[in-house]
Amino acid sequence: MTTLLEILNQSKYYISKEQYAKDAWPRFCLGGFYTTNVATVSELYSKSKTEPYLAMDDVWITGILRTKLHIPDDAIVFHNKKGITIHKFGQLITSK
Repeated sequence: MTTLLEILNQSKYYISKEQYAKDAWPRFCLGGFYTTNVATVSELYSKSKTEPYLAMDDVWITGILRTKLHIPDDAIVFHNKKGITIHKFGQLITSK
């Protein structure tokens, strides 16, 4: 019989403690797309070359890499009435 833990461990979204040791994700943008300025993309790209990849790309790019670049949490949260999340992080936008 397959256990729930075995099923979760096989998920493409499963992240082990070895991959990410903290108990919670940093604040991150969730969405089908996001955009930012060229300078921020360049910084994120450079940092991505030195950090282990995490299969949860939204968390990795706009959470983990962002925090390693010292871009604060308050740079990524704002909801407007049209269902769009607009982030101050380099004019970052993600659909809700």
